[in-house]
Amino acid sequence: MCGIVGIVDTGGSVSPVEIDAMRACIAHRGPDAGGTFTGNTPGFFVGLGAQRLSIVDLTAAGNMPM
Repeated sequence: MCGIVGIVDTGGSVSPVEIDAMRACIAHRGPDAGGTFTGNTPGFFVGLGAQRLSIVDLTAAGNMPM
């Protein structure tokens, strides 16, 4: 089963290292692929991560986000 993680912060910043550490904790949920996104704009910081378990589409075309 795939898994997602995320952080939203209005007072600091979000580092890709933080998201990668969170993804490492859920690596068992989807060992086939993973990705990290961080967006830091003044006053709003977001980080998202995903782990993918390939079941239906075994190609890279099924990587998140689809």
